[in-house]
Amino acid sequence: MSPRLVRRFTRQTASAPPPPPTPAAPPAPTLTDDDMLTDTTTGLVWLNSDNGHDISWADAKSYCTAKGNLWRLPTVSELSAIFHEGEASGDTAPCGNSICKVTPKMHLTDSWFWTGSHDDNDFRAYWYFNLSNGDSSVYVNSVSSNNQRAICIRGH
Repeated sequence: MSPRLVRRFTRQTASAPPPPPTPAAPPAPTLTDDDMLTDTTTGLVWLNSDNGHDISWADAKSYCTAKGNLWRLPTVSELSAIFHEGEASGDTAPCGNSICKVTPKMHLTDSWFWTGSHDDNDFRAYWYFNLSNGDSSVYVNSVSSNNQRAICIRGH
């Protein structure tokens, strides 16, 4: 008698197709030297124009970080420094219906700007700064607080 041949079968399951590749994040916009100003005193680099319309603090922060390369909202003291520098030198630039005391190389569409500085007593409240008169104030961040602009800075 010859040995009996036993066939073994294994269950084959259809494998799922591989997931589609994750789309790459869009590249940050390319900025040229004409888009930026370097403060030779501090080494900070500023975009020379704002975002062009009123936005919330969260949207202002996103606007700057979307530029890549460590762009961010400036602090109150950084905005104050360029205001006082313009005030001392007599430099001005149009900013909406006002005149801002900053280098004329800046192209601004309004005078009020969000900062990355929050109020020490309320982490929901962020400072904003007026580049035409040097005023600053705190605003509790909410969806309806869309009355300032964003200008971005890089460094430190």
